Parts: sequence; C-alpha cells; structure tokens
Amino acid sequence: ALMAGKPWGMPVTATVQGQVHVPAQPPNQALLLWLWVLLRYLQPALALHLQAAEPPLSVRLGRALTSLLGTHTDAAAHLRLIELCLFSIPAEVAFPRAHTPVLLVCLLARGKESLLAMPPDSLLPAFTQLRLSTPREAQLLHEEACAAHASLPHGLAAAVADAWAADQPMPPPYSVAWLQGDELDPSLHTPGRLRRWVVDLRPEAEHKRGCFALTRHLPPAEAKRPEVREAVRAELREICDDGGVAPALLTSGDPRTDKGTPGLGAQLVREIVDEFLADGFANLGVLQGGFHALSLEQRSAMLVSDDVAPDFSSPGQTDRLAGAKAAAERAKAEAAKAGEKLTRVFSFGRKPARSKAAGEGGTP
Repeated sequence: ALMAGKPWGMPVTATVQGQVHVPAQPPNQALLLWLWVLLRYLQPALALHLQAAEPPLSVRLGRALTSLLGTHTDAAAHLRLIELCLFSIPAEVAFPRAHTPVLLVCLLARGKESLLAMPPDSLLPAFTQLRLSTPREAQLLHEEACAAHASLPHGLAAAVADAWAADQPMPPPYSVAWLQGDELDPSLHTPGRLRRWVVDLRPEAEHKRGCFALTRHLPPAEAKRPEVREAVRAELREICDDGGVAPALLTSGDPRTDKGTPGLGAQLVREIVDEFLADGFANLGVLQGGFHALSLEQRSAMLVSDDVAPDFSSPGQTDRLAGAKAAAERAKAEAAKAGEKLTRVFSFGRKPARSKAAGEGGTP
C-alpha cells in the first residue's frame, strides 16, 4: 500500500456512522497518462506495442503492478524490494515518490523481447508472469530503476511524482517528455546525464541568429518532406546508438500551438515526435516553450551566434560561458573523429560565411 496506494484506483475503506463503505474510486488518470509518457520516454517500442493492445491501459498497467507487488511474488523478494524503496533511494533521485512507476517500467523492460513478440491482444496474461523470484532480482530491479530515475528529465520526474501523490489536479501531458533549457547545456553534462543533439525545427532566419552547439537544423520546408525526415533520423541513429546521446526537438515557441511552430504547425511537430518514437529513439524530449522560453543567460551560455551578446550580470556567468564554449569545442573534436560525414551533416553552431580562402579554392 505504501508503494502503490490510492493512485492506482485501489478501493479505500471508510467508516461512516458505524458502517463500512468501500467507494468505487476511479483510477488516477493523471498518473496513468504520465506513466504512459514515462514508458514512451524510456521504452518507446514497447509503448507503441502496448498502445495497440486491449483492454484499456489502466487494466494492463494495473495487472503489471499487481504482478510486481502481489502476494504470488516470492515473499523474500517482495520484502527486499519494499525495504529498498523505503530506505535505499539514492540522493540523486530527486523525486522518490516517482520511484514505483519507474520500477514498473523497468519491470516491463525486462520482459521487453517476449512482450514485443506477442500479439497485442495476448499481452494481458503475460503480465502475470512479470514477477520477482529472488531478493537478488529485487535488488537488481531497484538498481536499474534508480539509474533510469536519475537520468530522467527534471520535469518528467516531478510530474510523475506529483501524479503519484494525487494531491492536486494536473494538466494533461504532452505526447513526449518536456526538457528544460539547462538540460541542453553541454557545460552541465555529468556522468549519468544524457548529452542532447538538438533537432532545430525553426526557420532559417531564426537558426542563423543563434543555435545550440550540437545541432542538426531541419527547417520547416525540409521538415515537411517525409524522405528528408527519415534521412535525418538515420543520421541521428548513428550518433545515438553509441550511447549517452539522445535527440531533443527545438521549436520557435510552444510546440503545442501553430503560433509557436511557424512554417510547420503543431500537428506536424507531433508527427515528427511520433516518427522518432516509432523508430525506437529512447529518451526523446522537446524543449518546453521552445526557443522563446530560454532566458538571456541561457542563450548567452549555450548558443553560438554573433547576434546574442553574452550577459555577464549574473554571478559565475563568465565561467559558465567559458565552460559552454569548451564543451562545444570538445564536441567538435569528438565529431571530427567520427569522420567527415558527421562534420558535414551536423552543425556545431551558426553556419559561418564562406571565408576568403574558400573563395580562392580553400576549405570553407
């Protein structure tokens, strides 16, 4: 009950005037929606497979949770898992209340190959087989969940934790995880955190005024062509398959509105998101609020442009800007080692004007 509790729609017993009542409490739809985003973030192929299944999502996830925490699980493994969840959540897990949903996603991931091989309508009975047999399995599942939890975008982990608590109404989630501006900052990259390759969906003029250090520009005119989008995903796959790197989509403003996605439209942005997920890109995110949501300090520290003047008004901004530039230079060197193709396809800043040497036959 401490781990699952009321968010999963379990009946709550209440005594009113000496009589025991068991109200029919509906599932916590906010948690189910955010859990779906969590599954799409960590295991996109599995999420799409489950999406085609019947019965409804709440029944399927409820069965999986019952399997994880049910009495048919080995008692010693069950107690070990609860003990770990209560007393051994590492400090880097900022939102412990979100740990149970992450555990569930990791449990589903363990059976990923068998689940993907089954017809969608036959998945429900398979969930009863997702159980823990030994305390060692419980320990490993907890460690996997802690590692996955620590790598989550801050906004996604916070939203899952808030939905789990069911303290207040929550707005519906976007179709994929939101990213904050500082999560695209290469100077803040630490072990366990993903480095982001930005897919810039803004118009050419906006891109030239400033872009992130690790950027693949996909202007609206090209983004409307399915074959170009497919080629971009293939290029990014070569980078992301090496591990530690994941794509992030960047729009001009709010990606949920046509105004925030000039030349594209919100619907096409959603289609681009779905295409990345269908191709199995895990850890995909979209910058919340788009480029317009970035503060001046963030633009000064992270963007490469002649048109964005650095802001040194805040403490430590000089060191921060220097760190961002150094990280961008390291990224250039890493990509250069990968071969000429990557340095040609991915831009590491604003596209420079052709130099005089290039006009005389030199290299641009």
